[in-house]
Parts: sequence; structure tokens; C-alpha cells
Amino acid sequence: MTFVADCVDEFEALISVVILDATLHSLDSIFQQCDDRPTKRRKTTKRGARSLTQENGVSRAGVPLGYIPLARLTMRIKPSNTNTHKYQRPYDPNLPTTRVPIFIDVRSVHFLGEDPNNTPQPDSADSGPNRMELELSSLDEKELLIYPCEDPRLFDFLGQLQAASKLAHVDQFSKRVPTACYQAHLCALPDGAGFTLETVVLWKDSIEVPDSNRLGEADLEVFTRYVLQEKCVRPSALTDPREYRDKMLGTPKEWSPRDFYKNVHVPKGEKPGQMAKLCLWENFPKATFQRLSNPLEMPMDGPTTSVIFSWF
Repeated sequence: MTFVADCVDEFEALISVVILDATLHSLDSIFQQCDDRPTKRRKTTKRGARSLTQENGVSRAGVPLGYIPLARLTMRIKPSNTNTHKYQRPYDPNLPTTRVPIFIDVRSVHFLGEDPNNTPQPDSADSGPNRMELELSSLDEKELLIYPCEDPRLFDFLGQLQAASKLAHVDQFSKRVPTACYQAHLCALPDGAGFTLETVVLWKDSIEVPDSNRLGEADLEVFTRYVLQEKCVRPSALTDPREYRDKMLGTPKEWSPRDFYKNVHVPKGEKPGQMAKLCLWENFPKATFQRLSNPLEMPMDGPTTSVIFSWF
């Protein structure tokens, strides 16, 4: 199943934010340093970081083979000057590439009400954030850009980027091959007036059902959001991990006879050991074994006869 969320048109007016021209100029260097020539598949050591693009190869769309996209999130980064002609990257025919892989990180910042200086408290409150910060960095962990956002209209989009950033990166993971991962690229616009951040959430394409016990919270969140297309609920300290995992995966709740008897309302008698009365009606059809086992006969005048028995 593929769920593509193209946020360019929907969020372009909102995420075309004020970014200093000098900051955009500083992003040009990463395109000069990156070599986009196709890499050969090679084995990696257990100690070093692994890369799906190198081990599996990539498709024509640039996605690692063996993975399918669940979501595609696109964000445009434009200069602060409204006149884009004043910011124009010079054309360089020797530029190796216009699309480089990067890391993304999104932080939720909360301000304490009693703090007069509004000291930020990242991820410390249960309520919605007051500000969200998007950080872009190169694969060698060199900081490229930090974009603070206080527009609540963008928090949902940035929240999706935040969920994606918690997954393993396709070009840097260790040991086990991830079930869910993300791929992010910084792309230079053809007109030279800005950049585009493209983030793809990927899921491993396999006929084998992944072990639910090995799925992390980030894996469950993207599965619930993009596959089940349901609202994600963050677990609390009192949440049962197994119940939370089953809910996020849409697993039907197991049923047992004990659950039935626990939820059935049985009215209590006035006295313990109270005898119950079973009324037999005149026209009620009776089977042969019932007639043989019941010595009482129905009277011809029509009134009912009570058979009294005790609970054991």
C-alpha cells in the first residue's frame, strides 16, 4: 500500500518562511562537496554504519530496492527577500549534483508559564508545543540549517517530519536491517531561488510479517498514520506496552470465555440459595425426553404449574 502526501501545493504558502539569504548561501557548499555518481554495491563491516542505497541499490525514483514509500513530504525553503531575483545562485555547469542526502531532526519546544524569560523546555510537556525547530544536517553531521517555527498551522506537517526523523536513515543504520526508515534530500530548485526538502517514509517490502515485538514506537506510529490512516496516540507511563502495540497495529483484541463472564450482568438474589421457579406453559412444545423426564402433567383448564428446583 502506498500513501503519498505531497505537501508542496498545500503547504507552500505556509512553509515559504523567512530565512536569511546568507543562510541559503551557506547551503550551496554541500552541493559542491557531494558526488552523485552511482555507487557500487559493497559489503560493510559490522562496526561501521550501513547504507541501504549501497547494499540494495536504488530504483529509478531513487528509493532503495526492497522498500515501498508510505509517505512523501515536501517542503520548500525560500529566501527572506520577497524579490527572489535578488537571491540567485550563479549557474555552475560543473556542479556535481542538485540533490544531496541529509539528516532531519525536529524538536518540540514548550515554554513554562511561570518562566519570565520563556526558557525552552524541549519535549517536556504533555500539551501542544509552543514552537517547533527543524534542523538539517549533512551525513557527516555538519549543521546546515535550523528553522524555528511558531505557526500552529505548520505543527502537523512538522510533526510528521518529527515522526519520520525518529526512524533509521537509509544511509546510516547499524546491525539489523530496518523495517521502517526514512530518506531525506535537499534539492536545489532549477530557478536557483531556493531549495526543496523531500522526505520519504519507507517500509520494507516483504511477504513475511514483521515481528511486532521488534517494532519500535516510531515504526508503530508511521504504520498507524499512513497504513491504517488513523490518529496516533502517544503512550503514557501507565500504558501497557502490549496493548499499545496491538492498538497501533490494528490487531483485534483476543477474546476468551472469561472475558464474557466478567462483562455479563447477573442480578443477585435477595437471599443466598434462593430457589428459582420455572414456569411451563400449556402450549409450549416439549420433546419426548422432556415429557419422559418430567412427571408433572399440564392441567386441562389452562393454568400453569410451577416446577421448583434448587441451585446447587
